[in-house]
Amino acid sequence: MTRLGWWESFATTHPDQNSALDAALLRGVDVDEDTGAPGGISLPRIQPAGQPGVKDVALDITALTAGFAQLNLVANPRGWEISHGSSLIGRQTRSYLSELRDLVPAVLSERRAPRIMLNAAGPWSFGATVELAGHHIVADRPAFRDIALTLGAGLAETAEWLANATGSEVFIGLHEPAVPQLLAGLAGATRWDRLAPVDPEHILGVWQRLLGQLPEGVKTVLHECPPELFRDIPQVGFDRVGVAAGHLFGEPSTSELKDAIGAGVGAGQGIGICVPQPAEPLGAAAIEDSAAQYAGAVQRLWQQWSFPAEQLTQQIDLCAITPGLDKLAVSPAVAATWSAIARIAARNLVAG
Repeated sequence: MTRLGWWESFATTHPDQNSALDAALLRGVDVDEDTGAPGGISLPRIQPAGQPGVKDVALDITALTAGFAQLNLVANPRGWEISHGSSLIGRQTRSYLSELRDLVPAVLSERRAPRIMLNAAGPWSFGATVELAGHHIVADRPAFRDIALTLGAGLAETAEWLANATGSEVFIGLHEPAVPQLLAGLAGATRWDRLAPVDPEHILGVWQRLLGQLPEGVKTVLHECPPELFRDIPQVGFDRVGVAAGHLFGEPSTSELKDAIGAGVGAGQGIGICVPQPAEPLGAAAIEDSAAQYAGAVQRLWQQWSFPAEQLTQQIDLCAITPGLDKLAVSPAVAATWSAIARIAARNLVAG
């Protein structure tokens, strides 16, 4: 079982990819805390404040995911649509990714990151967000299957390049915020276009097929798992699955939710508890206090589940991820605070 200790996935307002990558290394590799796992970073996604143009594309993880798969997108009034020809947004995204491919090997040749996470929109959320001929891709099952396979191939190629270029262990993190809507019946472009609810087994099967497309040795993370799938998610094979802290400790938490999550953990599924985004940067003492609260809550929960104490750090990580598909970027200072809370809470779990 692969322990991450902690991980992150969010866009930041750094002015360029170089400074964003440097900050990611400071948050994830050049640190003093022992989390019981090798250090790691997520490839940067940036949205420089007040700088329109090509870097706006980098904020949108949907556009980046299309770039990994060599798909062209165009904007429409509702969001994104597949274009059968070249598009401005496609050229901008490929330019951004080309710059990243040049930058990453150059920077990491001197400051190696043992682990690198490549984050993308998962096939279901991509299919529910992007349209084809005026309808969500998921409404056309043959088209959705083709697009999902194309996304898997694009992620596989990118992961293989990343591993060869850096020598790092590669993780792929999937954002799937649209899955709860798909399980309930996705609303279409009009009130008459609502899709029928998707069978949970179909959701799981598409994820399982994508994991099967990836190169050997590439690990996978599902950033957010809807409560309806907690009991069944272990069968897919994700190395880690993100769980919102509110499902375990906040007002939305119920004994049924905790039991469902505990059932997944008991079946061997490793999880990451997602720390909420701080409203503002915090000082060192406040970060330590917040991290201690989360670590203590995790330890009490583990005792409630009655699992062996020595398994806690093998199955529980912390994470800092933006819910949804990058609607907002965070400042470098907030990013540093957010990651530090997750990282120090992971350290506290290891320390006991």
